[in-house]
Amino acid sequence: MTAIGVHHSQIGRYEKGEASPAANVLKKMANTLDVSTDYLINGTTADLAAENINDKTLINQFNKISELTEENKTIVSKLIDAFLFNRRSSKN
Repeated sequence: MTAIGVHHSQIGRYEKGEASPAANVLKKMANTLDVSTDYLINGTTADLAAENINDKTLINQFNKISELTEENKTIVSKLIDAFLFNRRSSKN
């Protein structure tokens, strides 16, 4: 038995993707590892971006944006929103 009350063989199934832990087990894992359950499920924001964005230049830009002040992040976000809105409008 492990510190979270799950047999080692079951942990192996989790690691191989053959099984998923129940919510209470996931919570125990997060507490033991001192991370959030969200982190266990989704990883970091950078992990999610890397999984969903194939363009390495965009990933690098998003990483640089994450280092900006909150005020500058808001400005970049508004610029992106305005660009996307303008693009949608011009297609209609």
